[in-house]
Amino acid sequence: MTSVRPVLVIEDDDAFVRILEMFNRRWKLPLEFQSRPAGIRAAAGARDRYGLVLSDLRVPGLEVMKELAAFRTREPGVPIVLMSSLGVDEIPPEAQAIHPEAIYSKEAIIREGDRFAAELSRFLAADRDALHS
Repeated sequence: MTSVRPVLVIEDDDAFVRILEMFNRRWKLPLEFQSRPAGIRAAAGARDRYGLVLSDLRVPGLEVMKELAAFRTREPGVPIVLMSSLGVDEIPPEAQAIHPEAIYSKEAIIREGDRFAAELSRFLAADRDALHS
């Protein structure tokens, strides 16, 4: 993929980050990982930087949904995809309130990695087309 903005990945679980990095050797998506509250706040505060946000529901020391709601207000056209170790039917109301484009369980990401990557690629292609039109 060329000329696409990176994917901001908000994930504090180092083991899951390593899994995503391993999968990404094949996917070749422009993933940019943030795992600490200060880095996440700085990244989420950037304007016109990201083409997609992929976020865990919970990060210790950070109100993730509050940060994502503020990001959604600043960058309404940037898709937000949530991931959780909870079942997708157990997603809390505050996560639903930001109107994510998709919600994935981490188990499904691992099990259906290529389908998940294809979905992210579609979001990035739409972002690229919007930037170049």
